Amino acid sequence: MVVSNSAGEPAAIGLVFWGRPHSGLRPWADLVVTDASILPDLARMLGPGASLMVSYEGDDTEWALRRKVPPQATPLGLALLAAGCRWLKDWYFPEGGLEGGTKLQGTIPLGDAQRRERSKKLLEELEIWEKQADRKIAHRVRGWVEEARKILLDDIR
Repeated sequence: MVVSNSAGEPAAIGLVFWGRPHSGLRPWADLVVTDASILPDLARMLGPGASLMVSYEGDDTEWALRRKVPPQATPLGLALLAAGCRWLKDWYFPEGGLEGGTKLQGTIPLGDAQRRERSKKLLEELEIWEKQADRKIAHRVRGWVEEARKILLDDIR
């Protein structure tokens, strides 16, 4: 599937599974994205419980994740938060090696209660990381951390 941005330019390419609700199989998309602004619209189309898996390599997200910055405080993690995802997993070594390269997976909550619960958990992880983080790395990602904190606090309030 190829997804275009509002200007009609290709913004993502990959696989999409629309799910099988009667079988309990939730939708997912596995993408290479060049314009993360399309992620919120794609997340809305996939719906609650869906997963977005977005590739990263040789970028700021990879730099931060390799230095143990929590996924929610990386550029791609922030894009997934903006899309409504509240569970994040770094697939730095895809299982079996057949699933492609490194990717960050975000899953959309099933409802408001789960959104608040997951936002609290992501915020707690961020606070724990801040207490033990290398000062130079923490300084470099300070803006991303603050942006993640704002998004997550807005969910909790």
